Amino acid sequence: MDNNNHVTFKKIPLSVLISALHDAWNAGAEYIDLAGTPDVNQDYVSIIVKKEYIDSEDDNDEDISFTIGPGPITDDDLNLLSGM
Repeated sequence: MDNNNHVTFKKIPLSVLISALHDAWNAGAEYIDLAGTPDVNQDYVSIIVKKEYIDSEDDNDEDISFTIGPGPITDDDLNLLSGM
């Protein structure tokens, strides 16, 4: 990333972020990508776990992605991680 590019996401729920990162780590993720979208009340952060970031013998060919924003992560988000 260029040194002139600075991105700040505000008001991200810390407990949800930590939980999501913990679940990704437990699923074998060694790396993640973060993307975000600013919003008026609260910004959204997406966590993307690419197949090549996972230390696993699993044959799942799909990347995993979910968004953290207003409200808790849904059961569908957690099911994506547990299905790795």
